[in-house]
Amino acid sequence: DLTKVKIKGYLKNISDNEIHKINTSAIKTKTSLSYITDNDKYKLKIISNDKLIIIRENNEIINTMYFEKSKTISSTYTIKKEELTFDIDITTLSLTINDNEIKLNYLVTDSNNKYEYYIMRSD
Repeated sequence: DLTKVKIKGYLKNISDNEIHKINTSAIKTKTSLSYITDNDKYKLKIISNDKLIIIRENNEIINTMYFEKSKTISSTYTIKKEELTFDIDITTLSLTINDNEIKLNYLVTDSNNKYEYYIMRSD
């Protein structure tokens, strides 16, 4: 059941105080949301109300991030040109998923950077 929806939100690097705004169209199914912004393709796979996978891909990288409330999980970051893949540990600080919005706070443990990710339907 594919539905085209409008979404808005942001990805904020709390540690560096950088914010990337999101305001675009997306394809929504019962368990996923896909959209493109700034040449990056995003696919969010909702596993349950406390588990989420976010795949970010562009011409240079594929970043597959796994989130589960209050857990630290190894995620993968692949540089396409060099065919180089490495693991990045991400701690999910908070995660809220409902029909119209996703709120996520996480910590990339290697760099000690905190992020806030928020997506909501805007139609």
